[in-house]
Amino acid sequence: MRGLFLLITVVVAGLASVVPVRGDEVVGAVWKIDFKDDKSSIKLQCLKNGKVFGLGGKKIGDWKGNGPQSVIDITDGGKRNGIYTITKMKKDPPTYRGIYKSSKGEDTLISVTLVKD
Repeated sequence: MRGLFLLITVVVAGLASVVPVRGDEVVGAVWKIDFKDDKSSIKLQCLKNGKVFGLGGKKIGDWKGNGPQSVIDITDGGKRNGIYTITKMKKDPPTYRGIYKSSKGEDTLISVTLVKD
């Protein structure tokens, strides 16, 4: 019986690490990206495992961090697909600035702030 409980625990923990979900909500830090060119913004969730989700729970890309700099690659996010290269400017509250390079090759200045951790 204890072996069955352990097996169920391992399987559930493995599933939770693939896509952490609370109800129908993907669990992860919610970030707001503001675009300087047209004063629009988007929100997305970045998980510690490098996956990026839209607020609807759909995986839209990946991210990698290297010290104060991170790169977010959005491949399935609609009109804001592209590469987001950001550098940490402030620790508390976490604030980043950087460049968004659209899939068409256009550069736009961006700022990124933490909405929910």
